[in-house]
Amino acid sequence: MGNHNMEFAFQRDGVWWNRVWIRLWYTVDETDPRLDRLSSALDNLKDVNHGVPFDTFYFPPLDMPLRPGQFDIVVCLRSNGADNYETCRQAAIRVLETSIREDRACLTMDG
Repeated sequence: MGNHNMEFAFQRDGVWWNRVWIRLWYTVDETDPRLDRLSSALDNLKDVNHGVPFDTFYFPPLDMPLRPGQFDIVVCLRSNGADNYETCRQAAIRVLETSIREDRACLTMDG
């Protein structure tokens, strides 16, 4: 996987950030309450510092349409601008796993 034509490292207000792409698969249907909890957990990551300050937003790649049961997010991590893509992606996955632990049974990740 790659960064899908996104700039990996970028500056915002003088601070370096790294942007990584992660695909999430879920095994529940849209009426399952766990999907609401998962959505809330992801939204909360925008405001909560779990040791790696970052924000999330949904970014479906243009060349890979979403199918039922999966969605894509882009995670931005504050960095020194020198970290490599895979290191940042693994850090983002660790933070996501911690944040959505209660929904982990219905979720897998890849990037």
